[in-house]
Amino acid sequence: MANSVLEIKVQKRDVVGKNVRFLRKNGKTPIHLYGNGVESVSLEIETDELTRLLNRAGPNTPVSITIDNDSEPRFTYLREVQKHPVTEKVLHVDFLEVSTTEEIISNISVGLIGESPAIKSYGGRVNQTMRTIRVSALPKDLPERLEIDLSSLDTFEKVLRVSDIEISSDVDLLTDSESVVVRISAPRRAATTGGGSEIEEEVTSDVAPSDEGTEEEITEGQ
Repeated sequence: MANSVLEIKVQKRDVVGKNVRFLRKNGKTPIHLYGNGVESVSLEIETDELTRLLNRAGPNTPVSITIDNDSEPRFTYLREVQKHPVTEKVLHVDFLEVSTTEEIISNISVGLIGESPAIKSYGGRVNQTMRTIRVSALPKDLPERLEIDLSSLDTFEKVLRVSDIEISSDVDLLTDSESVVVRISAPRRAATTGGGSEIEEEVTSDVAPSDEGTEEEITEGQ
């Protein structure tokens, strides 16, 4: 499911360098807007409004930015949030402007839903070997999150692959469809205590976690 577009209003900023600390004292936060083929713009926003946005926006959430009284808003994505190393107060935020008519590439997180019958009946644990997959789509069609259902994993031999994820026809899958996303690791009898009671240990999967999508990123398409 594609994300809803969040909207903010900002103002152009003349204050730069160390002087931006005065902006923060007055309840505003400096932000920066840039993109491929567009002029970079220094901006400022009310800190309270920015805080509300950051509480809702993720790396794949589209943000519509209106600068002053411009008639055309900018279609952007949140790229970097700079925070104070001690207080974690937001100091600066970068936004990437993208074209609404060109596909972009992004790593989308994969969430788990449902309950595995294998865990319920036999024990074991969920072993998710891939947490993000790479897709390409127009900004309006880019999903915030994808889900995969564990309810079909009724034995330890079964696995769920990228091809098992339900995905919109408007989204192109770039990750190998045969890549394993999740399986259930089976317990095994490993040791016996002095009193004769058995201790169960879990078998770890021999599938190494995927390196693909270790960083959330959005890049403009070809």
